[in-house]
Amino acid sequence: MESPAELCLHRERSQHQLIELWRDADGGLELTLDRVWQFRSSEEARFHAFLADAAAVLAPELSRALILGGGDGLAARNLLRYPHIETVRLVELDAAVLELCRAQADCRRLNAGALDDPRVDAIVADALAFVETAEARIDGPYDLIICDFPAPTHPELEPLFAPEFYAKLLTLAHAETLVSVQASCPPAYFAAVQAALAETFAWSSPLLVQLDPESPADQSEAWANFVLACATPPKLRRESRAPGEPFDAARLEAHRIQETFPSHFVSARYGDLPRFDDEDG
Repeated sequence: MESPAELCLHRERSQHQLIELWRDADGGLELTLDRVWQFRSSEEARFHAFLADAAAVLAPELSRALILGGGDGLAARNLLRYPHIETVRLVELDAAVLELCRAQADCRRLNAGALDDPRVDAIVADALAFVETAEARIDGPYDLIICDFPAPTHPELEPLFAPEFYAKLLTLAHAETLVSVQASCPPAYFAAVQAALAETFAWSSPLLVQLDPESPADQSEAWANFVLACATPPKLRRESRAPGEPFDAARLEAHRIQETFPSHFVSARYGDLPRFDDEDG
């Protein structure tokens, strides 16, 4: 909802959703899709470091990447920082999101023009359908696959987090392909995503990060969850190119979710936070 503290920079209803870009009271940028937060410029660096860089530092090879979703160009921006990257294929459902984040000046500054980088092949398509096409298999398997979808809290999104979908991703992968899945949701949903990935990949590591360390711990929007998965256990291969605290084995282990309970997660970094009431989880 627009208020004196928020300025709407862009609003349109595309074929798929209501797209709104906001300037917040602190001068930050926020993108919402159907009034659901997509990114906040004040928090997105931590989010995309865990989504993209945590996998990039583990992938044995890092020349070809596939991003499913991610039309804001922010995950692509992070991958393009690695000199190993030759091709990033990005599959976004909504052409209007791509156009906004490619052309709007504030978005373009935030994603560093990633959507116009010659290494990025941006495709407008439904990810569910795309992963079954011959086009998805051009030039062979991918070294890194990133799934940047909204959290699976709505029935229409559940197929993107199901074992059948991950089995299709396996056909686009080689033995050492790293898969990174954004699944920021309460423990019950998150446990289901973990289980679905475990049906396909022999190794997985769930990660938890508090996006704004100064936010109250009971604000669920201040947290994000991810799962890294691979057919074989990976190891650290290269230095992180993410700004700020670097990714190394110790940081990955500190943020790994050790246990998932109906009411909370357990990690070395955060203990038994965040907690969710019975309605949430």
